[in-house]
Amino acid sequence: MHSDTTLEAINLTVCRLIAESLQRPIEEVRLDASLDDSGLALDSLSLVTLNVALEERYDITLPDFISEEARTVRSVRAIAELIASRIAESTKEGAPV
Repeated sequence: MHSDTTLEAINLTVCRLIAESLQRPIEEVRLDASLDDSGLALDSLSLVTLNVALEERYDITLPDFISEEARTVRSVRAIAELIASRIAESTKEGAPV
């Protein structure tokens, strides 16, 4: 497994991308922060932009974060865990990561 695909590295990348999107310091983006109005207040455009950036970064397909399919993806940690899971799936299938 590549070192940038460890859960710790994925956590950092997700936090960094969210911080950039919100134009906030990365320290303000906690793993347990929710994506909705009660937490980071990411709007639908920010979620779509984050989704595309993560898919391109890790060369994986993710559910659209504003869709019903992704309704369980509601925190920074949940996004990072989903990415780690998708990377593990693609590695098992022998697909390039």
